[in-house]
Amino acid sequence: MRILTKFDIRNNNIVKGINYEGVENKGNFLEVYNNVCNYISNNINKNFEIILNDVTATLYNIKSGQKNIKEILEHKQYSLPHICSGGIKNIYDVEKYLLFGCDRIMINTSLHDRIDIIKEIIRIYGSQLLIPSIETRYVNGDYYVYKSYGRDDTNIKLVDWVKKLKSYGIIEILIISMDKDGTLRGYDEQLLSYLNKSTILDDKKVSILYAGGIKDINRELKEIEEKYLFITGVSVSALFYKENYTSINKVDNNIIIDRPSLYFLSYLKGNIESVIRHYSKSNYCIKIDSIKDIPVKGKICISGHYNSYELLLELKRNKDYDILRERLLNNTIIFIGICAGLQILVEKINDEFSNNSELGLDIIKDSNIQKLDKPRIGFLNNKFYCHFYKIIDNEGNNINEYKNNNIEAYQYHPENSIY
Repeated sequence: MRILTKFDIRNNNIVKGINYEGVENKGNFLEVYNNVCNYISNNINKNFEIILNDVTATLYNIKSGQKNIKEILEHKQYSLPHICSGGIKNIYDVEKYLLFGCDRIMINTSLHDRIDIIKEIIRIYGSQLLIPSIETRYVNGDYYVYKSYGRDDTNIKLVDWVKKLKSYGIIEILIISMDKDGTLRGYDEQLLSYLNKSTILDDKKVSILYAGGIKDINRELKEIEEKYLFITGVSVSALFYKENYTSINKVDNNIIIDRPSLYFLSYLKGNIESVIRHYSKSNYCIKIDSIKDIPVKGKICISGHYNSYELLLELKRNKDYDILRERLLNNTIIFIGICAGLQILVEKINDEFSNNSELGLDIIKDSNIQKLDKPRIGFLNNKFYCHFYKIIDNEGNNINEYKNNNIEAYQYHPENSIY
């Protein structure tokens, strides 16, 4: 069972309400963030995911929390998945959060205002980047969906909204029980039983995360995992504000002398800033405009959270595809590929939105990309996976890593994994 923790940020502080009514100040955003993350890592599980939410961005259209989120991402102690939310209305807002250094994004209100933003995000970054969040409460015999931090009733039933999101290609959803949120009175059994009895999740095409009311993390997570098989992760927040935290770990500020250079193509998208921060611990990371700018035996990283078909097109538009393939074959460049950076090494990639296809780099022979039966999101052996496609060889084996001479590529995300 995946563990997530969510920080609601407002005016330099972490805040938390009960049933989405009122908010209590829990302390300075950076101090609370560090304390909670250290407590989880030292006492519960080193593998967890973090949600950073700018509360005022949607509620008041004042993006005061963004500077705090940016500061957290610039100084984060943990190479773990960071999911950002709050006031994301268009593709430019997505790009801004990714430039801050986040790994994935979460949206609620804007999906009700313009649901086609889902298609725009998936077209560029792939379906794994976006997590819709749903605020729901029980009203007049059914569960209804709310937006604007629980202020506005959409008059949409929960099951209908989940169905619609699935039809747009969504593969993961966070469902928040407003009836239990912040209460520390246990998870919402009625809500999960309601979802369990419906048929909307029977195909297992969507990963469901749950949030609200957790008071006993060991007992309740075990119970949820056993009773509700469609739940793949639980977000816990208020509980950690009640604990006696361990002291903040010291950050290792030792500077590595003579770090090797690692190059990144400036025109590529995805969570490149998060990857750069990860590799900057041991490399001198440099953004360049063309592979021509990389010296012989130089090292390049092409990172993930990208639609692999769109990634190939970008390489070809910028006239780097042929150069990269030739240098990979001639062993004049060292290559690190992450997720989509692994997938482009196969012979051909199909566009999931049309009948078009593009030639891949054709490095990994006798292999192809196939869609998974259900999304693979979470930690396995301390490695974080987040994808809906897999590479298989001609014997039907999954390729999660590929290493050969000058090439190393991963289906998982090293920047979010623990070694």
